[in-house]
Amino acid sequence: MNNRTCDDLVAKKYAQAFMNIHLDQLTLDDCCAFEKARQFLQTHHKALFFLQIPQFTSATKKAMVDDIITRFIMPQSIASLLLLLITHGRSFYIPRVLFFVIQLYKKHHAIVDFSVVSSHALDESKALCIKKFLKHITGKQVVCTYSVNNYLIAGVRMRSDEYMWEYSVRKHIDCLRVLAN
Repeated sequence: MNNRTCDDLVAKKYAQAFMNIHLDQLTLDDCCAFEKARQFLQTHHKALFFLQIPQFTSATKKAMVDDIITRFIMPQSIASLLLLLITHGRSFYIPRVLFFVIQLYKKHHAIVDFSVVSSHALDESKALCIKKFLKHITGKQVVCTYSVNNYLIAGVRMRSDEYMWEYSVRKHIDCLRVLAN
């Protein structure tokens, strides 16, 4: 077992313990706040480093955690988890723990994330139509992020961790090339 796998197992255990207590109090907006905090902390390791400095008092570390919670508009319930990780000398696990908290929340509430890439910008009605289609196909609540990629030429590609669906001119061209060879 490599270090990454061991770290993930530890992070999952912290996340699961947190969710066992706070799952019913969390909302999808809370998960969005957790994701913003996770992205920030994953790219700004210095913030995590400062949480581990032994010369800082518990009050100082709590104030730092409160600042993070306030900045990202996270629920106050996450403070106990963050302070526990800091006390255990595992502040560098915070981004992974937040990732697993989000995953556990989405799994419990049957939410699936889709990346929807289209050849052109979608208006609101087309985006809603795609979201309804994905909800019907998966039987789950769907959260979509939309982007544009001219490479598709015309069409759309919808992808999640479990599903992939594409209907585009680029896909047809690629299929024709495979058949021609």
